[in-house]
Amino acid sequence: MSRIFRRVQVAGLALVGAASVLGLGLTGCFGSSSSTNGGHDAGSGGFEGGTLDGGAGDSAPADASPGDASDGGMGASEGGGGPAAPAPGTCVPTGSMSTGRTFSLYASLPGGKVLVAGGDTAAASTTAEVYDPTTGTFAPTGSLSTGRWGYPNPLVALPNGHLLVAGGTDLSCSTPVSSAETFDPTTGTWATTGALGVARFNPVTVALGDGRVLVRGGYGTLSGTCGTVTSNALTSAELYDPAAGTFAPAGDAATPRAAAAAALLPGGDALIVAGEQYGNSPFNATAEVFGTGADGGTGFVWSGALPGTAGYGYAFVLPDGKALVNSAYAGGTTSYFDPSTDTFSTAPADPISGGGGCGIQLKSGDVFLATGWSAGQPTALTEVFQATSATWVATGSLSTARSVCSIAELPDGNVLVAGGYDTTGKPLATAEVCNPQPSTTPGG
Repeated sequence: MSRIFRRVQVAGLALVGAASVLGLGLTGCFGSSSSTNGGHDAGSGGFEGGTLDGGAGDSAPADASPGDASDGGMGASEGGGGPAAPAPGTCVPTGSMSTGRTFSLYASLPGGKVLVAGGDTAAASTTAEVYDPTTGTFAPTGSLSTGRWGYPNPLVALPNGHLLVAGGTDLSCSTPVSSAETFDPTTGTWATTGALGVARFNPVTVALGDGRVLVRGGYGTLSGTCGTVTSNALTSAELYDPAAGTFAPAGDAATPRAAAAAALLPGGDALIVAGEQYGNSPFNATAEVFGTGADGGTGFVWSGALPGTAGYGYAFVLPDGKALVNSAYAGGTTSYFDPSTDTFSTAPADPISGGGGCGIQLKSGDVFLATGWSAGQPTALTEVFQATSATWVATGSLSTARSVCSIAELPDGNVLVAGGYDTTGKPLATAEVCNPQPSTTPGG
């Protein structure tokens, strides 16, 4: 496991330590570009986690306290008016979370709210809260049964609108876990589900087009210090059947892999990119495709070399069906992956590489990256990849430099960016709302 995954203890960000390479899903934060229906719904690609579009209707949470107003199963946020609308290319502060969080679980919810759960809060947190964009505030919701943190974002949407998280570890990185649980947005509660066959920390977790969830690789044994793992990642994979609530073996891949980016391809297969192989030396310099039937059966159907330097990377599927891929967290080569030929071609260079940052694919098909990585610390830079013109455009700066944050598109097209580490390695509770459109001001 790379140093980006170690618990940050001092200024200078042990988070990355010697790593001068990130891009996710930390892309530091980049996670996987997952869709709930096999298409190209907006999702956190490469950086972290997918969004939940649609789903069950709103209802009061089963655990709502007397006197708590409830909406959408989350409990109403206090306050009113909401945050000021940011101008194009700008970010404005919004309400803060109850605690600083990084390496959190997060996803969009029906009605436009955003779930942020678990993560590093100076402990492996079980708490969860929901952001309400109409009030610009967070409110508590049901707690996880187990404190969880990980990277990239391990939350994925199931066909019934629930969210799944599987595996993880405590902050000491001493013992991976096999347990799994689901979040019901209509009640605001978590429920345990079938366990993984193998305990895994930082596996690739991605929803497939047939409704199942692939959980691939990760670390089954953690040795060394938290942040410098001295054991190989796993090659094995499992599939979660949401109807049965159980995991089953899905065969082995060609190479060990953990903390990798993933994206759901147009045919329902999963593209998996880069990540760790043996701690952060070496990284996995390949990409692979897990097929669900169209390519000749369920299993790993293709593997090939990545162009450029390997690292954490990100992957977002563009409206034309190709994936925008960056294979390293600082610098690295930006490429297109064509699933019809399983080949890479050159894409426009990413100016900030999103290292240690957060990324999301917008409903428009564009890709928004918030923060980069420079001289061992996060920056406040943001940028957007405009899919129609295949162009990267700078979009201003965050109000606070942060890394490994939570990110989600809001109903009005603006983007919530919450938590993450500050430049001293402290988990942030603050959040902000960014307008991902380029500034209309000359020179802005």
